[in-house]
Amino acid sequence: VALASAALTFFIWHEARIPGPLVPGSLIARPGVVGGNLTAAALTASTTPAMLATILYVQDTLRLSPARGSLLFPAFSLAVIGGSLLGPFALSRIGVRATLLGGFGAVVVAIALLFTLPAQGLPILTLAMSFAVMGSGLGAASVASTTAGTADVPNVEQGVAAGLLNSTAQLGTALGLAV
Repeated sequence: VALASAALTFFIWHEARIPGPLVPGSLIARPGVVGGNLTAAALTASTTPAMLATILYVQDTLRLSPARGSLLFPAFSLAVIGGSLLGPFALSRIGVRATLLGGFGAVVVAIALLFTLPAQGLPILTLAMSFAVMGSGLGAASVASTTAGTADVPNVEQGVAAGLLNSTAQLGTALGLAV
């Protein structure tokens, strides 16, 4: 942690002093960029650990083999795709903030539903419902996060803003799993 903090401090110090920084300070100063990145990190920090815990539950508690257990998880991926497809519709109808809050709300409900999983039996319905709700919330909130993180960015900085969103999401995954 100390080495990473020192490296990050040096990176920020160095970037502030060169004429063509990788991440311009003006980009980070935009409210939409900060909000979009914080949302991206929070989404992955909450959903990745929940899914990892569910994988361990399926294998260790339910004693399903990885091959059999993996048959339960496409519902999550399909729901993410569905939520991503519904995201633009939600953005046009209710706006970025409401789409983000709705997506996060769905993720929280789904994680709460995972807490009800029994120690035995095969709760396929509970898992499927949780995966559908979490996946659709993640998909819709991710679209809103990307919109927020890139909307007020000039065309010349769109690629940097998108890269920053992806990096922040990966950082959220790592931090969420560590916590």
